[in-house]
Amino acid sequence: MWIFNIDGFFSVVEDRINKNIVVIRGRYKEDIIKISKKIHGKVKAWKTPEADYPYRTRCMKNQWANYIWKEALNIDYDNFKACVDPIIGLSRTLKYHEVWSVMRQDDTIFS
Repeated sequence: MWIFNIDGFFSVVEDRINKNIVVIRGRYKEDIIKISKKIHGKVKAWKTPEADYPYRTRCMKNQWANYIWKEALNIDYDNFKACVDPIIGLSRTLKYHEVWSVMRQDDTIFS
């Protein structure tokens, strides 16, 4: 699962050993720190420089579901692309816009 939200960009997968745990992977240290604090109340993260996502944290699946649920309930914007710049900065915002643009190129489903 890929998630783009005001906390950052995350790839979330099931732990290979414990099926009740998800590993939250990120490309940016500050994203993992932020989400780790929200989920655990403190930083529980590590660096994996050899991996394609160099920062990680983990939690129980129900903790992840609770995080997503709370984030959904706290949406207070009417345009995601417009709200992220003050939070994550222009450089990252432009990257979000690039992803949006690439995904928009295949708007043929309703044509």
